Amino acid sequence: MDRIWEYRINYTREQVEVGGGTHYYNASNAVEALEAQLYISKKDGEGVNIVSVERYCPYSDKWIDETKLATASQQE
Repeated sequence: MDRIWEYRINYTREQVEVGGGTHYYNASNAVEALEAQLYISKKDGEGVNIVSVERYCPYSDKWIDETKLATASQQE
């Protein structure tokens, strides 16, 4: 069984000059968290630009940037 991590996704909205936000997801990897964000955005009918995908590491109490890892799978 895979471990579940807390992910933080920062994004901006395509249609709005000022706006965006941060959503938190519990997922087993960065790709799964990003897919959840993209699904929600598509369902709401808004385009988003992903700024960062970060995983929280409770051992170091830091956010680890996994943006490249998550977005690489979306480009394939």
